[in-house]
Amino acid sequence: MFGGWKSYYEVEPEVSGEVDYYKIVFPLKRENEIRDSNAPVNAPVNAPVKLTISEEEILELIENDINITYDTIAESLGINRTTIMRNIKKLKDRGILTRIGSDKTGH
Repeated sequence: MFGGWKSYYEVEPEVSGEVDYYKIVFPLKRENEIRDSNAPVNAPVNAPVKLTISEEEILELIENDINITYDTIAESLGINRTTIMRNIKKLKDRGILTRIGSDKTGH
């Protein structure tokens, strides 16, 4: 059974246990099929980044005033502060917006 599983899935079942029990895990994916589920399969390396209108407006406001606050952005765009925070987090996660300097003196 173990040999057949390894020859098909290219992964050995994982066996663990103690004196009173055994645990056997049979992986269902081949190692070459295991990949990041969020990563696109055939995405170009330097694909252009698509921004929403809100994200573009947020970036424009930040470019014009590097010390702008969440509240000021929310007030300027008429969007909830939480939505602004979420959009800025997305921009940071995608590497579009980065902090320069320390927490105290940076921007």
